[in-house]
Amino acid sequence: MDIVAVESGVAITSEVFLDTLSGYSRVSRLVDAIIGSDNPTADIESAFGVIDALHAMETNGKGYTPAENLGFGSENAGTIAAALLGKRTSTSKIRTLARKIGRSA
Repeated sequence: MDIVAVESGVAITSEVFLDTLSGYSRVSRLVDAIIGSDNPTADIESAFGVIDALHAMETNGKGYTPAENLGFGSENAGTIAAALLGKRTSTSKIRTLARKIGRSA
């Protein structure tokens, strides 16, 4: 379902309201991140670059295991990338570690 653009001054109906909330629920994390960004266009472009890099790391990263002190255990870079891309059922620990390491890098 496509979101109907709501222009200023247009009366909000139940249909428009529910359509907007339905759209928000599907992309709320993106919307929340964009709202908090100083440069949303650059951040969106960067996000697509990171996604491309994660796909490449998933494909080519099986032979690299990060240093033990980073906390990923015996997981290789390909497995970590797959988790960050949401392709594994247990991803929260890996995502939390990746965010922590990324903030300090």
